[in-house]
Amino acid sequence: MVFFCLPILSLICFSTKYCKAQNYEPSPRSSHSATLIQDRIYYFGGQIANDQYDDKDFFYLDLPLSFQSNRVSFVNYSKFETNITIPSIYKPTNVLGGEMGNRIYLFGGYVKNDSIFLNDQVYTIDVVDKQSSWSVIVNDTLTNIDTWPSGRESLAAVIDKQGRMYIWGGWGITDKTIYIFDTKTNIWKKNLPEDAPNSRAAYTATILNDGRIIYIGGIISSTYVQADIQEMAPIQPNNPRSSHSAILAPDGHNIIIYGGENIDIETSLLVLNTDLFTWSYPLISNQGPDYIPNTHTANLYKNYMIISFGTRRGKPSSDIDILDISNLNNVTWIARNSKFFNIQYGIASYNSTDSNTYQNSTNNVSSNDTFQNDKNSNPAIIIGSIVGGVVVIADDSNDYYPPPRIAHSATIIGDRLYYFGGQKSDNIYYNDLSYLDLNKTLTQNKLFFVSVSSLSTTIPGIFKPASVAIGSNKKTILFFGGYVRPINSDSDPVLSNQIYSINLENDLKPTWAVTGSNSSALPSPRENVPSIINDKGQMYIWGGWGITDKAMYILDTNKLTWQKSTPANAPDTRSFSPGVLLPDGRIIFIGGYDGNYMASDSQQLLIYNTITDEWKQEGTINIAPANPIHKHTAVLAPDKQHIIIYGQISNKTSVTVLDTNTFLWSVPTMNQGPLYIPDGHSATMYKNYMIISFGIRLNPSSEVSIADVSDPKNINWLKLDGTLPLNSSSNSTSSKTLNSAPTSSSNKGSDQINNTSTTTTDGKSNQKAVILGIIGVVVGLGIMSLFVTLYFRKRRLKKLQGNSENLPEVVNLRQDLNENLSEVVN
Repeated sequence: MVFFCLPILSLICFSTKYCKAQNYEPSPRSSHSATLIQDRIYYFGGQIANDQYDDKDFFYLDLPLSFQSNRVSFVNYSKFETNITIPSIYKPTNVLGGEMGNRIYLFGGYVKNDSIFLNDQVYTIDVVDKQSSWSVIVNDTLTNIDTWPSGRESLAAVIDKQGRMYIWGGWGITDKTIYIFDTKTNIWKKNLPEDAPNSRAAYTATILNDGRIIYIGGIISSTYVQADIQEMAPIQPNNPRSSHSAILAPDGHNIIIYGGENIDIETSLLVLNTDLFTWSYPLISNQGPDYIPNTHTANLYKNYMIISFGTRRGKPSSDIDILDISNLNNVTWIARNSKFFNIQYGIASYNSTDSNTYQNSTNNVSSNDTFQNDKNSNPAIIIGSIVGGVVVIADDSNDYYPPPRIAHSATIIGDRLYYFGGQKSDNIYYNDLSYLDLNKTLTQNKLFFVSVSSLSTTIPGIFKPASVAIGSNKKTILFFGGYVRPINSDSDPVLSNQIYSINLENDLKPTWAVTGSNSSALPSPRENVPSIINDKGQMYIWGGWGITDKAMYILDTNKLTWQKSTPANAPDTRSFSPGVLLPDGRIIFIGGYDGNYMASDSQQLLIYNTITDEWKQEGTINIAPANPIHKHTAVLAPDKQHIIIYGQISNKTSVTVLDTNTFLWSVPTMNQGPLYIPDGHSATMYKNYMIISFGIRLNPSSEVSIADVSDPKNINWLKLDGTLPLNSSSNSTSSKTLNSAPTSSSNKGSDQINNTSTTTTDGKSNQKAVILGIIGVVVGLGIMSLFVTLYFRKRRLKKLQGNSENLPEVVNLRQDLNENLSEVVN
């Protein structure tokens, strides 16, 4: 709980600055330039009507002030200049570069002086230096005739970490050359790769952290036909796009594109995963702009995508839209059509000096102008009063949520689901141990994660292992296989065949052990093998990625000794093939990849009998819902007869069920489940519940989904997100509701929106916060009243001093002031 008082002087200063900024309103425009520098977006030029162009208008959007005031706040920058030498320009491209990284560079576009012509000059200005004015870098044809690009428009430039600006294409330009301008030396170079594609215009260019530039969509210059973005990655609709915008998301792995020519609202926002090159439509939790723009600009500011101006409904617009993209699974518009959403019973505050978070409170919002609670937000309420200068923040959320991951281990011990290790990216691995308290989660309607320990810095990160609970009291987790890499090491991870274990007899001090073996029955290092153990403590290891050895390896977890079996009819091995142990001792392997790295036929089941040490291939009666199938999970239903398959199965269903008595596939009836179907996740059974944890859902995720599978033919997904009601089917009316806000611990203190939970389960916390907020306002008013009283008494004292006739009153005033000051101190 935090209380703080804002001095009245700061409110006066804020109001003065706010009014000063609001005195300027830019004209509607499109095809302008927009450059982000620190907390400001600088705009220049553009087209304000069919035959009208902005006349040297140079201004910026003050982002901290806009967030503080809940109002778009522009400042006219032109008045700071003493010598403006730049003409009117529209359809240019721009970057931020120079020796100090604080100069705007404009190239190309149409220039309007006495006539209109294509620009081949570079204009630049240092916006940090208030005395700076526009200057021009002229094409010296004697020395740069071969390397200086011709004038062009409707192109996009990017700049690399060395300050080099890259220019390619443009309207009507058939030259495939990439031109490179060094903003530190003002020298042009050019490069023409042999495999260069036909140039384009009205495209987007995004430079990734590894130096690759991704060009998306646009108009092919040689044919003037829109380029289809499916050439980048497959997407369901045919989706040619031009005059759109694109930014690199804060995670550095996803490109977000928005708007474009003749794009409707439903398909206006797209996300390209640059690791997998797959497209997806993110969930948008509230209503966005009324009209989708083209020839607009988009800038990334912290966790926000700022959409500026553009052509809307066939004419230039003055609208600013702001989209929170901190969670790509569920994005939220926080401002549309230049208006921040109306927030009742609270004030919004933007902290630009501390954690850079935009906080927001609401108990009652309209159906259109609403903030949906972000999955990664803590349920908090902010009650405030500008008059009293007091803001009270009540936070009643969990302290810990595991960071996003894939390829982790998940092991049930009692009422706890333990997570260990996993991977976030190619160079981020985990060695942390945590658990989900299942009893509290299911009874108190809230996810309860607990961080057990980071164990030790000497424990390696492990991903893609097999893990089981062992021992008479099932208090030890055993790991085999997977990739192992020491934490804080730059070395490449290596495949392991050692046995690692964590003993949890003492929750506060778990112990870590490593066991090697020289047994001839020791399996080779491997990964992506299922976790299978029977009641006798025998763990079964078979297959793995790239493994051609057909042997079944059996580990006695009581003695830690290995046994090897190779039946004569053993099939070719598989990986990513979950194995499910039935009560009669049979293990059924379903789908996965074969030894040739091809997806396996899900209608051909591989069955290993642990009692007779024999293999059998069994065909299913009907065609599987998806064939082949891979990167899925499988669990045995509570009835011990049905196997439930979950994951990226097909575009029709994420869940399918196999009857192990009849070998008949079926698709269950169920309410709406998770919005994004993961892979690299884990599936664990706890009583009547299937628990799906983490995995890739657009990106590595920290989400947990729970389904009631007590009836495998009718599955009920529990609502883990209390802000987005699921479209339940008729059989889901009695399903339990869980409300969660799984914020990654790695994101604490980062840019995010913290919203009030609107569910009734946290009603007591909200009531408490409201009461404390009222108390805070009263206290704030009292403090401010005291300071005002002191101020006027001090003024009165100064007037009275110097006149002996006023001595008695002076003495009384001094005593009152001392008493009041003592009260303040105490």
